[in-house]
Amino acid sequence: MTVSSVSHRTEDIFAYPFSDPKSSKKLLIGILLMLANLVIPILPLFVVIGYSMEIRRRLVLKGSLEMPDWADWGRYFKDGAKAFAIGLLFMLPVVFIALLGFAIVLLPGILLDVDVIGQSEASPGNVLITGILSLAGLIVCGLVILLGLILGFVLPVAVTHFAVKGYFSAAFNISEWWPILRNNISDFVIAYIILIVIGIFSALVSQVLSFTIVLCLLVPILLCAVYVYTMFLTSGLFAKAYLGGLEKYTEGKSGSEMEAA
Repeated sequence: MTVSSVSHRTEDIFAYPFSDPKSSKKLLIGILLMLANLVIPILPLFVVIGYSMEIRRRLVLKGSLEMPDWADWGRYFKDGAKAFAIGLLFMLPVVFIALLGFAIVLLPGILLDVDVIGQSEASPGNVLITGILSLAGLIVCGLVILLGLILGFVLPVAVTHFAVKGYFSAAFNISEWWPILRNNISDFVIAYIILIVIGIFSALVSQVLSFTIVLCLLVPILLCAVYVYTMFLTSGLFAKAYLGGLEKYTEGKSGSEMEAA
């Protein structure tokens, strides 16, 4: 299955993890690794993430939408660890602001000097200060949500750029990947919405399964399967969007150069 342009059908990307028996077996390996991650944390996760980087790399560089063979495990591990680190670094501002908001929320209780029976003694000045701090806490919480959504949107672009370029710092070279995002932002938005919808759906399903003890046993298996499928699906979607943005950006540069000539 090849991808020659952004016109490649999105439905094909939904189906490619099941496109042939070998693809299904490769998907199963990813699920088993995520189950192993419940016993040996982090290390199997790095391998699965690195494998998804290979999916992105092949689609962008070779135009091939496929489940590659589980061959270069060492490279998958290294790429997965780097991609994981990129995600942590991108989300550091969110963590910092969230901690700040948490501290602000705690301050009113400290200032009001709440006693053990739930009654409080506070001066009018303290009440005013705590009200302001509570409002500030709400504002910070809203900022955390907004910043989290924004960074969650650009992170897959940066990670895909890392997968394509092959070196860690590429993810933070905004001047390189921003034009690619800007030139095909609609496809990136679609991929991001699909990612959010799948996350909400899987959360609802896990809640339903947790109602009984028997079905509750299926939750870890289901979540691992959904996580792996979502990772491979969004790898294809974001790589497709990246390829489309890269083609449009390249065509735009070529057109500008011809006009200048």
